[in-house]
Amino acid sequence: YAISIFLIYLVIAKTILFIFKTYFTEVVKKTKTKMDDIIVERIEYPLSWSIILLGILISLNAIDYTQIYAQAYIIPIIKTLIVAIVIHTLIKLTDDLLEEWWKETPTTVNEDIIQITSNFIKILFIFIGLVILLAIWGLNIKSLLLSVGIISVILGFALKGTLDNIFSGISLMLEHSFRVGDVIKLETNEVGEVLHIGLRSTKIKTYDNELLVVPNSVLGNMRIINYAKPDNNLRVVLPVNVVYGSDIEKVKKVLLSAVKVMKQISMPNMTKVILVKMGEYSLDFKLLFFIDDYKNKYLAES
Repeated sequence: YAISIFLIYLVIAKTILFIFKTYFTEVVKKTKTKMDDIIVERIEYPLSWSIILLGILISLNAIDYTQIYAQAYIIPIIKTLIVAIVIHTLIKLTDDLLEEWWKETPTTVNEDIIQITSNFIKILFIFIGLVILLAIWGLNIKSLLLSVGIISVILGFALKGTLDNIFSGISLMLEHSFRVGDVIKLETNEVGEVLHIGLRSTKIKTYDNELLVVPNSVLGNMRIINYAKPDNNLRVVLPVNVVYGSDIEKVKKVLLSAVKVMKQISMPNMTKVILVKMGEYSLDFKLLFFIDDYKNKYLAES
């Protein structure tokens, strides 16, 4: 009876492996994404071996044995192998899927987010596996969970500042408020190009060629102007003052003519000259025009 049970599970494992190799492998090749290919490739053999080990386990339970040796050692060892196969497969599958996901969306997902997510999932799977193994071998799980809880509280207090920066960094990466290469203006009036968005801090190169390192917890609570959002076009507002007695229409014509010959101009139909007020010593105008790249703002103003 036990041998029959094992043979049934062996046939099931072989059948599933055959279906994966002949059917699922061909189906996933026709899709645009490679993520389903990775899933099929990663789980076909571990699934078959897990079914075979499960068959051995059920077969042993079906035998009316009197020796306590199998109950104490062989069955726990088989259960341990099944758990090890499942946890190892889940870790490798997660790694491969996250890497492929990042390759397919490189402009929207930060690599650091992928790395920290991968490490977190690995730790989570390993922890779950250890808890299951302790239960299989009859060890005390409550003491382990209590120890982990105490250690977590101690580390939380000791690394509070670091954890604040890390969570703020993850939040910045997920929100996509800015990315590497964007020019941003901080609430403290520093302007520069984002060089790197890390887990603890963000590095910005100012126009004076200085490296500004801002902790992510500070940056996350700060108002930021991103000149690269929503696109590279930027409106330039230039104040122009002329003496009283000047021909207003001629002033407008001269300013509009000056803008037309500029190479950086975009959306020419949005160029405007507005008489703002009659100042104490001059007529005050504003020249408004758009440029195609925000990085040329100062050159355009000049």
